Amino acid sequence: MSQRTSKPIDSWAALLDKELKASERLPEGKGWRTAEELRTEYKIGQRKLYSMINKLMGEKRLEKFSGYIFNESGSRSSKVWYRIKT
Repeated sequence: MSQRTSKPIDSWAALLDKELKASERLPEGKGWRTAEELRTEYKIGQRKLYSMINKLMGEKRLEKFSGYIFNESGSRSSKVWYRIKT
């Protein structure tokens, strides 16, 4: 491919990449963590973590935010964040 035709494609790809990354849906505010971050922080297993999450959600003491990020390969990936209600 000649240099002349590759430049418009490169700039188009860069613009698309920038737009996709700008369109991530992330929680606003402080204190949000994913389940994996909570599991690592508290050094507990997945089963125990989700038991705690379900209990706190039932007691309405936990907020949940469903969003998405773009992973290392550029694919959109769904994520769920949690934080304790204050």
